[in-house]
Amino acid sequence: MMKTTMCGVLAAGLAASVGHAQSVHELLGMNVPAAQDPPTPADTGHASAEESPFFVAWTVDPVIAGTANTKDDDSTTTQGFALQGGKIRYNVGVGTSVTFGWRIPDSYLFLQFSAGFSWNGVQSFDAGIEIAGVPAGNLSGGSGNFYQVPLLFTPGFEFDLPGGWPFMNGALIRVGPTVGAVYQDLQVNDIQRNAPGGGAEPTYSFGSDNWAFAYGAFVDLEFFLSHNMSLVLGYQFYATTSVNYGRLVETAPNGAVVTGGDQVKANSTYTNVVRCGLSFYF
Repeated sequence: MMKTTMCGVLAAGLAASVGHAQSVHELLGMNVPAAQDPPTPADTGHASAEESPFFVAWTVDPVIAGTANTKDDDSTTTQGFALQGGKIRYNVGVGTSVTFGWRIPDSYLFLQFSAGFSWNGVQSFDAGIEIAGVPAGNLSGGSGNFYQVPLLFTPGFEFDLPGGWPFMNGALIRVGPTVGAVYQDLQVNDIQRNAPGGGAEPTYSFGSDNWAFAYGAFVDLEFFLSHNMSLVLGYQFYATTSVNYGRLVETAPNGAVVTGGDQVKANSTYTNVVRCGLSFYF
């Protein structure tokens, strides 16, 4: 009888305690957070897409313009001299760009638009030349300037880098394709002709400005220096469709100028850009 009474008292006490407790953890004096609790934006140490969906970035960029292969266009020759293939080579140049972006909240997606400007010096132009259908030596040398203004649109993905990134305020990676248009202005002068006969030879030049369709891809790493500012280190590649750089112009040793050679056309141009700058989130 005594044992039955004691069990009843304990059962009643336990029921009363459970009635006031929120959970078994509270009943036992434990405070264990739920394993499924999602991280908050503050856990990353930097601005999230939900609190700061917009960003603007400014970068200063070393620019490498790839060798452009020119192609023949005999149908444009009007003065009897024509190119036979050719290559335009550029020196390493420099550029700058500004990027405006929108990080779509509650997703890994973003949209951005960038506008830039770059300059490369012309290293050389090399090609064969025919006069009246007969091979007449090679063109080589030359100097000049190559300017580009890329206007590029990018849809892409961004991810926080793994491992917590305890230094600074976290980091992220952003990657995506690019598509848009590029304004190009190329001028090449003082191209020399090397002919078997020797003697005084004419010089050649060409140049033009135009727009071309562009496509490519990019990847950026961003290291947050504060909650809303990051250091940008990235790489961008873009290529263009076929580009027309104007007619080849011949200047004789006596200064007479003859315009009407081949149109100097490149199959495409390739540009490699190393991006370094700052991003600001708001």
